[in-house]
Amino acid sequence: MHARSFPRVTRIVTLLSLVALALVASANVAPPALATPRVQAQKAQLSAKAAQNLAPLSEDPAKCGVGIPCTPPLLLHGGSVQQHPVVYLIFWGSKWNTDSNLMSLHANLRDTFATLAGGAYNNILSQYYSDPNNQDSYVHNDVQLGGEWIDAQDNPTMSLVPFNLNFLSEAQRATSSQGWQPTPDAQFMVFPQTGVDTQAVADECGAHFFNGTYIYSWVDTTSSNSQCLATSSAVNETATHEYAEAATDPDGSDLALAGGTGWYTKEVDTPGQEIADLCAAYNGTAYFPKNGLEMGVELLWNNANNGCDIALGTEYDAPPPALRHTVKGAINDAYVRLGADSGLLGEPTTEEYSPPGAHGTIASPQRESDFQFGRIYYSAASG
Repeated sequence: MHARSFPRVTRIVTLLSLVALALVASANVAPPALATPRVQAQKAQLSAKAAQNLAPLSEDPAKCGVGIPCTPPLLLHGGSVQQHPVVYLIFWGSKWNTDSNLMSLHANLRDTFATLAGGAYNNILSQYYSDPNNQDSYVHNDVQLGGEWIDAQDNPTMSLVPFNLNFLSEAQRATSSQGWQPTPDAQFMVFPQTGVDTQAVADECGAHFFNGTYIYSWVDTTSSNSQCLATSSAVNETATHEYAEAATDPDGSDLALAGGTGWYTKEVDTPGQEIADLCAAYNGTAYFPKNGLEMGVELLWNNANNGCDIALGTEYDAPPPALRHTVKGAINDAYVRLGADSGLLGEPTTEEYSPPGAHGTIASPQRESDFQFGRIYYSAASG
């Protein structure tokens, strides 16, 4: 590992290079401190769950091991992930324009998907990839809100069987109306208005599907299912659950006997459990992103820690227009030693990325992170 300078701050960052190299050479580098007291409080909030080791709850733990289904539970099944997810929100029914509770849900969901990018929560997805020989084939921490639409002209009806086809039809209606495209990175999330019997199974509050072209999901907002709540935090938890699963197992379907070709457990005779399924029994938690509003999210499985988690890396303030960036691993270790965002490198200006011309793999990557006054480079081969 070493620091590389931008031309405009050559003298400063050249000095930092020597400091960074000295730090990397030193043994027993301590883990970085948490970024803010607020994040510390958030971690403390999970302490009771952490005492349970946040282990996944499997219907039959003996399938892969005692207590934990597999180690690590999530495995790639030869397919792909959404490398740069784009989420489209579809609010189905005229009540989204008149019902105060639904209008509040709408605003909360919009804020969530408009601000997930750059955060340590969304960064959990960055460890999941498509091709182990391509270090850039992972889920990048740059999810976008591609658009939102209230379909006030077509109140929900559930006339198609199976029930998910009604949500596919609505997603197709939205793309036709709004000019959106069902690309491999696109997700279409459908939220039916209050009072709709979604005809889902008794314990489902949401589900994601794939029909060969559309990656789409449905999230319950109606309270018609006794297991689901139409509160902002509950709906948000379900929405982030389905988003994370669609990003890491995009051709998976809740109607299939197993997952798609993305990331899920290796159980073969029952439906595979995906990144949020393994943590659903913990019923979500509050997430406090830097420069953002508190939001309810589903805990996600972190293969790196072999447990359910709310963050991967450390969030820092970022210069506008970004709200935050996350720095992780060896690059964060060096950044903290150099004073982090209050040091000479200043605030981060990018997420971790693959430098031009890099030929690393997932297991042996080459990575860089840019900062206001410099850059830190890391190579698994050379440090």
